[in-house]
Amino acid sequence: MEGKPSSRMIRSFVACPLDAGLVPRVVEVQERLREACADVKWVEPRNLHFTLKFLGEVDEGLISAMGEGLRGALKHHEAFTLEISGLGAFPSIAAPRVVWAGVGRGGTELESLARSIEDIAAGLGIPREKKGFSPHLTLGRVRSPRNLERLTRILRSEAPGVLGTMQVREVVLMRSQLAGTGPTYSALLRIPLVAGTSVLC
Repeated sequence: MEGKPSSRMIRSFVACPLDAGLVPRVVEVQERLREACADVKWVEPRNLHFTLKFLGEVDEGLISAMGEGLRGALKHHEAFTLEISGLGAFPSIAAPRVVWAGVGRGGTELESLARSIEDIAAGLGIPREKKGFSPHLTLGRVRSPRNLERLTRILRSEAPGVLGTMQVREVVLMRSQLAGTGPTYSALLRIPLVAGTSVLC
């Protein structure tokens, strides 16, 4: 009896990459937060992005189906301007586990994208997120309680205001490969949004 060939599993997610022009500004904020000397794994500049849906380890055939679903659904979404503003943490600044930069203008459009992608993934059997979508740009993940009080103080005192704005013109289906030095991301598929009337301010 011949066994079926095993399918290749791919760790993947759907995201909007951070505009390259904003990376230096975000890195400046990370450097300020590093002064707390807290035990945080800071996101590498090349990996900064807005996660829309984490898919996890999925069959490569499902990746293909996800791509087709994205192409169809995103025809109804226009490009838009996204504003990065403020700092925060999950579950709270008082007990930070994930440190993030917030989203101002454009947050509603980002949520709409996330809902469409969530529906596509659910239709393919990928579980829906238990928590609602909260637009944010992850800056770092806390690994231990070391110097958390210092980090909390900086988060509360730091008021960067608007870090910048960017035009969201595409959604990217990404592959994540884990290694001892951290994850490496590569684009599997880029899906452009409909050209709208929004302009970068």
